[in-house]
Amino acid sequence: MNYVISNARSVNTVDDTAFMAMVTGLNPKASAMGAKKLRKMIENERKVFEEEVTASMSSVANVCLTADMWSTTHGSWIGMTAHWLDEKTLARKSAALCCKRMKGQKLNVIIDKCPKLTFYKTGSHTHDLISGLIEE
Repeated sequence: MNYVISNARSVNTVDDTAFMAMVTGLNPKASAMGAKKLRKMIENERKVFEEEVTASMSSVANVCLTADMWSTTHGSWIGMTAHWLDEKTLARKSAALCCKRMKGQKLNVIIDKCPKLTFYKTGSHTHDLISGLIEE
């Protein structure tokens, strides 16, 4: 799972015969999981992440959102992060909210496609928690 996520690979990479050969070549007793299982594992990790961020932000008064756009020879991307201070320790906290590939669309269309901040289920409205949006 980490190989696919950290390298922004297609989930279907694990179904590729060359990938399966690499896995069995490194360890003949190992077998590569299929794309269906990988998707389920990624979804489970997303749910855990959402719960952790929800817990961290449950008592936060203000959140700053940042958006960063970049491009490579293979495409353009946008990433969004949230930043806040822990109310008790004043330690800085951050969470990556989304990373989406841009395919010839305008910024507002891409931002709309990023996951809605549905984990702000603390009784406050989303707009009350957001203290700024920085576009670079």
